[in-house]
Amino acid sequence: MLFSPGRDHGAQPPFRPSPPFVVRTVCQHCLRSIGSRDSLDKCSRVLRHWVKWSRFNVPRKLEEEKMRLLTHNMLSSNIKGVINGFPLRIEVEKVVEKPVDFNPDFLKNMFSKIEWKPLVDASRTMGYAELPEEADASMLDSHDFLQRFHHALLELHLEEGALICPETNRRFPVNKGIPNMLLHEDEV
Repeated sequence: MLFSPGRDHGAQPPFRPSPPFVVRTVCQHCLRSIGSRDSLDKCSRVLRHWVKWSRFNVPRKLEEEKMRLLTHNMLSSNIKGVINGFPLRIEVEKVVEKPVDFNPDFLKNMFSKIEWKPLVDASRTMGYAELPEEADASMLDSHDFLQRFHHALLELHLEEGALICPETNRRFPVNKGIPNMLLHEDEV
């Protein structure tokens, strides 16, 4: 049974976000940015329902989840009045490299969805300068290019630091690999 907010769920308890969902700012279920408390509640209700009632309930360890450049490439600042809050600048305090299984099909599918210039700039900020300045779809046939793309996109994790809005210079802290992008009342 899928969860829907207006539906009667019988004996099931009401769904309220627990502390891990209040602190997080990126939904681990759908990898979208959580910009306000309301969107956090909506997203966490579906996720908590799945976690609570799924037969395949396997909790993920929070310390293993880090902010990848894949996530960074999809985040933007949602502050009121900001026209273009992308790309967020990265301020690095600590970077962790964590190996991930190489999947060329995933990389080929993600290539068209990635903004290349922000990915290159972010990877250089994090100390990885192996990506070329320009890239096109013909480069996806090269195993060497795919390895570099894989490393930058999935294996570099921002452990500690900040993401900075390009227009307002508002700092969004990243602690233990989790970006805190919740907005203050006057920013919504």
